[in-house]
Amino acid sequence: MARDYQDTVDLLVQRVRQDGGVAVTDNVATEVLGKCERLLNAHLRRIIASTSFTTTAKQLIYPYRSTLTAAIDILEITESSRTLFKIDSLAQFSSYEVGWFRNITGTRFEAWHQIARDFMIIYPAKAAASAVTVTYTKLLDVYATYAAASGNNMSLPDEDVETALALAEIVLLARNRNAAQIEVRIKSFINLLSKPNFYMKEK
Repeated sequence: MARDYQDTVDLLVQRVRQDGGVAVTDNVATEVLGKCERLLNAHLRRIIASTSFTTTAKQLIYPYRSTLTAAIDILEITESSRTLFKIDSLAQFSSYEVGWFRNITGTRFEAWHQIARDFMIIYPAKAAASAVTVTYTKLLDVYATYAAASGNNMSLPDEDVETALALAEIVLLARNRNAAQIEVRIKSFINLLSKPNFYMKEK
């Protein structure tokens, strides 16, 4: 069962005070917890989503940030039911074709590559507009206020919420300059990272 967002924030506020930190507002705790949950999902790739992406004729490089607004890392691109090959580096494209960057008259897509978190290459470019399905790590919501989180659950699975809480504790204690307790919490956080369930999904 997913954990209630506000209940989790309440627990975070309580823990920080128990650790000798000064009181933090519900709104600050809500935002910090949300950002920690987002950061962990970027690493763990727990919450993923897929969406259709329209390609343009004779275009190889796409700035996808404004279109796939909820995407962090691209995990997979498919054309119909066929999965395109993931290219790990720009140099690897040369194994397909020395002049890959000039291939703009293809009949079907073969491979893809993500450049940072703003651009992707879909190779080769087609002579006509087409479409693919992009699967990606989802950018989780961050609620700016405690009230905004009302009625929502934590996005991460239950087994990862404790890790998000531990990270948020460290951030809030650092914010309050509580050095002694930060060291204690970092040790607890490291122990959580060593658990078998803490892994990143592969694609």
